[in-house]
Amino acid sequence: MVDSKKEKQQEELRAFGRYFPEGNRREGVLGEIKKDLEKIKKINDHEKKLQEINFALSKHRTNESHARTHYFNGKLNEINISHEDTLGKYSKLIRELNDLRKQQQEREREREREREQCLSI
Repeated sequence: MVDSKKEKQQEELRAFGRYFPEGNRREGVLGEIKKDLEKIKKINDHEKKLQEINFALSKHRTNESHARTHYFNGKLNEINISHEDTLGKYSKLIRELNDLRKQQQEREREREREREQCLSI
């Protein structure tokens, strides 16, 4: 029974490693989302920026969900895989991406209000 539990845990650890590589947990999805954030922040076109944000959010939320499932199913905290250094940091970066989306949406609402005011004059 202990062997099958360890096997299951190792299987989940390997799957978790697709998102947070064993040799360098800061790479994988953490490196990917940081690159996405940098790229998005450089985009000036509002529509393109919002499109890229939505694509990145969808991708990273899916990755987070899968990684979280492997983390908890494998009870990876029991083998000293830090939740805060992996999923915690990833979640924080996803929130940053979501905040960017909210800012873009607010800017769009502002522009729309300005257009409506100009048309009503």
